[in-house]
Amino acid sequence: MTTEEINADMLAFWNGKGGQTWVARQEHTDITLAPVTEALLAFAEPRAGERAVDIGCGCGAPTLAFARAVGPAGRVAALDISGPMLAEA
Repeated sequence: MTTEEINADMLAFWNGKGGQTWVARQEHTDITLAPVTEALLAFAEPRAGERAVDIGCGCGAPTLAFARAVGPAGRVAALDISGPMLAEA
């Protein structure tokens, strides 16, 4: 399988059943991954006014946590391959 075929498969999966499943289970996933988000925030130490990029943001829980940390003077950009998950975020 070529890189292009793998990328096309992943794009189809995350914009189809995979993304839809994550959206449907968002609340459970956010609870399950909360300790990971907390550890990430502790490691990154975002401060008011800073900028951050959340690559692979999923449904956005870590993005929102970073946005709260950087406040209205800061900015957080969220990127993901999954249209359904970005729409939920």
